[in-house]
Amino acid sequence: MLDAVRRAALDVIVVFDGLAPAAITPERCPWLCSVRDRSSRFTAARAQLPSVTRVNAATLATGVRPGRHGLVGNSIRVRELGLDRAVWTSDRHDLLAVRKACGSILLAPTVGELLAAAGRRTVVVNTGSAGVSLLLDPTAHGGGPGIRVNTRDADPLAEPAWAAGELHARFGAPADDRADQLRYAVDALAYLIEAHQPDVAVLWLTEPDASQHRHGPGSAQSLAALATADAALGRLVDALEALGHADDTNLWVASDHGSSPMTGRVNLAEELAAAGFGRGISCCDDGTSAIWLDDPADPVAERLVAWLRRQPWTGVLFGADGLPDTVPLSLIGAVGPRSPQLFVGYAPGWYSAQAGPTTDAPDWHGCHGSGYRRDVHSVLQVTGPDYRSDVDLTAPAGLIDVLPTIAAGLGIDADFDGRVLTEARPGGPAPAATTTRLALPGARATVNRVAGVSYVDEIVPDR
Repeated sequence: MLDAVRRAALDVIVVFDGLAPAAITPERCPWLCSVRDRSSRFTAARAQLPSVTRVNAATLATGVRPGRHGLVGNSIRVRELGLDRAVWTSDRHDLLAVRKACGSILLAPTVGELLAAAGRRTVVVNTGSAGVSLLLDPTAHGGGPGIRVNTRDADPLAEPAWAAGELHARFGAPADDRADQLRYAVDALAYLIEAHQPDVAVLWLTEPDASQHRHGPGSAQSLAALATADAALGRLVDALEALGHADDTNLWVASDHGSSPMTGRVNLAEELAAAGFGRGISCCDDGTSAIWLDDPADPVAERLVAWLRRQPWTGVLFGADGLPDTVPLSLIGAVGPRSPQLFVGYAPGWYSAQAGPTTDAPDWHGCHGSGYRRDVHSVLQVTGPDYRSDVDLTAPAGLIDVLPTIAAGLGIDADFDGRVLTEARPGGPAPAATTTRLALPGARATVNRVAGVSYVDEIVPDR
């Protein structure tokens, strides 16, 4: 009989933002390869769509789909705020405004909240935007047991305030250099593990994603950044050994998405306004752009779809279920109270960007957010006393399954959309997978299903 009780003292989840499986080689990633070689490797790991960072961070945090957790894009429209714009989820102040207006940021409990309710502690250390760590563990803001650290958006460096004080006293402030921030993050996490004994710890590394955006996937700069992130993993492995946790830690290594090269940029908001669609419409820009109508029942949606179909930069169009000539949002689990009326995917090589209040529109050479395989195929593996060693597991899986699996080992029960990854446990059953190929409005898709959970292998334009 499968033993579901966690024997490890700690689960550590290391997320490499934007890491594609094909980028991992022994020459540039010796530590990733070393950990991979002793892990249960989920060779068909897939990102949650839209394949953007904070959608996948929220999916990791909750174990449920975007429609249920409410973060359906890197920007979201929260009508309770009464704003005529979307909320940018990288911004800590925007997210705290959502919590003040709605009572919580996400619509489903997070790993930090679930563990806190069970008398356990989560530590999150993040080298990217403050939004990621706040999504993973909002309990650190407001007196809960969690600890949250940001080395880049370091205002504050950490919450609760006493944790910031401890880190400042021990390590000082993080440097501006990104490589130094990665090293600081690892050292901070190791200290917090030793001093405060969390049950789950998350280390979110913003590379190679940040460099891929600026220079493109496969560029010399992004590969150098990946090597730096790999060294951070090695620093963590060494730290866990020094702390005596080498043999009692379940070490997860994952990515939230991949990356695609970009050659064309469109400003969706400007294009909509020029075509006469500016009134009563708001949108956000990304590798996949959300469009909200002030009145969700406005018949302008069908005219908007017809216009988008004629644009050379349009890829897959996702729409509210029932909106003609669109792929239903239910296919990607994005139906919920915060869902847009449309998601605009882009043709290969295109992304949308607009200038911010104080910044120019970004000139990106890499982006993600689509259903193309380069964006969706991701990394997921785990090594530790509770899991099989050096084995390839071919059933599809994803970040949505990590929390259900950890929670099962801790005896925490919750209503997850993801599954328990039983095939990675010693003696665990190997689940059967089915594959369905779909012809959809303007698109074709391959969807795999395992134990009642669906994973989009790819969805691409058919035009």
